[in-house]
Amino acid sequence: MDSKFLKSPSTWVSLWAMLLPFWSTGSTAIMLLLLLMLLSKKDPALPRGMAWFPVLAFAVIALSVWWMPTSDGWAELLVQKSPLLLMPIVLVGQKDALARGFRWSAVLVVLYLMAHLTWGLAFGQWIDLTYRGLSEGLHQHVYLSLVLALGLLLTWKMPNDWTPRMKWALTVTATLCIALMGSRIAMLAMLCGCLVAGLTWNRKTLGLLIAALLLFALAQSTGQLRGMGHVFTTVKPHWATGSVDTRLVQADATWQLIKPSPWTGVGVAPLQPMLENVYQTMDYRFGLKNHLNSHNQLLHLIASHGFIGLLLMLIGLTALWWRHRPVLDRVGWAILLAFALVMMTENLLERSLGLQLWVAVWVYVFARSSAMQTKT
Repeated sequence: MDSKFLKSPSTWVSLWAMLLPFWSTGSTAIMLLLLLMLLSKKDPALPRGMAWFPVLAFAVIALSVWWMPTSDGWAELLVQKSPLLLMPIVLVGQKDALARGFRWSAVLVVLYLMAHLTWGLAFGQWIDLTYRGLSEGLHQHVYLSLVLALGLLLTWKMPNDWTPRMKWALTVTATLCIALMGSRIAMLAMLCGCLVAGLTWNRKTLGLLIAALLLFALAQSTGQLRGMGHVFTTVKPHWATGSVDTRLVQADATWQLIKPSPWTGVGVAPLQPMLENVYQTMDYRFGLKNHLNSHNQLLHLIASHGFIGLLLMLIGLTALWWRHRPVLDRVGWAILLAFALVMMTENLLERSLGLQLWVAVWVYVFARSSAMQTKT
């Protein structure tokens, strides 16, 4: 193999994106390798514009030790959130490598899931492979659905040398996998993203959408999907087990935790034990049994770092936006909207895959914005 190929940071960035859904630790190791390659350069490039926001968010987390009630778990949190600091630096100039890696990452995830599904069909276990059973051995279904949706969007909307048949093959199989995994919020994010991105509506795309809805209905009726829960009557924590009512209960519990110390939060380490104490008070059996978190990234941030942490991040984001005035096209807005929707029902940034994926997507979106502004 050509040594120049292996020495190219773009090669390793694409490999990082392909490996991320399968092995978060390995992808983290690749990021450290990229950092070493960057440090070996005489004049390494620095992030530009909105790409500084993850670094700013890391700085707020680092400074939060000054106002949080306790510093327990703070040092471990800095290690966990280090991609916020490192990734914007090592991904400078890697827009095309990221897009290429995300596309092939979707292909690899589809191959894994389709092989898993085929194995189940061969041995009569396909019903057990709907919902989370299909993604067994990988990450949670909502994260894999995001990877697939992102790969599809970049396959259709970004320049590449794929033939229409290749694009449609990936679209059909990826949509099948997303439907069978059954993450409602991921499918809503994917649909909204497609609408914002300006998907060309014709008989083919309409037929694909109908097929996806039918597949989801089939998975809902025959598989192990959780129901929506008691959402058409008063939500009662004692009975909450569905995908909707549980999140309503968890949001309420997190808000009850926030109210006594809204400005400073409760800290990092005490958050989950204190949240489960609220579950105990509410008689929320499902949350206690499964040790559920808030399932809302915004509420989690406020509960742990307080409104002080949230306001500092918002002030920094506003200042960066006002200073650089980024111009986003439909693809950029679609990606940001999809991730924002998922953050309303998942603690996306509390898992390694979710954190690394979000930082890379943020850098990618605003690198595209900078490229468009340069052209004009």
